[in-house]
Amino acid sequence: MSNRNQKQIVLNFLQNGNTLSAAQAANSFRIGNVREVVRRLRADGNPIYTNRKNGKNVYRLGNVRKSVIANAYARNGANAFE
Repeated sequence: MSNRNQKQIVLNFLQNGNTLSAAQAANSFRIGNVREVVRRLRADGNPIYTNRKNGKNVYRLGNVRKSVIANAYARNGANAFE
């Protein structure tokens, strides 16, 4: 599956109000590195948050404007969201 397709699948899933864990991404969408997909989506300006649930990272889509996220990413890289 192409990187673009992975990004679109994850974004669509999160836009429907769902949360996504690495295990869900692997089992449901065959995405082996959801963290990298989320990193690329954040770089595009998508407000994706990481929360801990039962000791695991779970990703969800927030409500921050894309321009704010893109600016933070441009200035600080991925470290801005860890």
